[in-house]
Amino acid sequence: MRARETKLAERPVAPPPRPDPLSDRALQQLLDQLETRERELQDKIADERNRLQNEWLTLDGEVGDDVDRAFIKTQVGLERDIIDRCLSQLNEIAAAHDRIASGDIGICADCGERIEAARLDVNPVASRCTECQERSEKIAHINDFR
Repeated sequence: MRARETKLAERPVAPPPRPDPLSDRALQQLLDQLETRERELQDKIADERNRLQNEWLTLDGEVGDDVDRAFIKTQVGLERDIIDRCLSQLNEIAAAHDRIASGDIGICADCGERIEAARLDVNPVASRCTECQERSEKIAHINDFR
């Protein structure tokens, strides 16, 4: 009996069936959303870089006292943070394009199930279904307190 149990345990388990890919219409809508957001982010980065450059020029020549300098340095730091967030979102868009190319778009990276259409409509770069995203956020929140 033990030999049979061992043989059963050694059999590979078949992976669950892969969810159907997004429809052509849903995929095109997702691509349109990604393209629009990508353009918006690139424009915002360009605007923020121009603003940063102008503020540094102001800091160089016209700012008189230490309080003004501190304010402008704080402002420059905030604008750099905005640029960093935009770049991070562009990386998420690039990752979504990679998932489209590999056929994994709309499939949860954690559980392999279909990501809800409503979730993709709101967040086209989503790589997890709602349930797995909530679980991931809870774990991250718990780890923040350690």
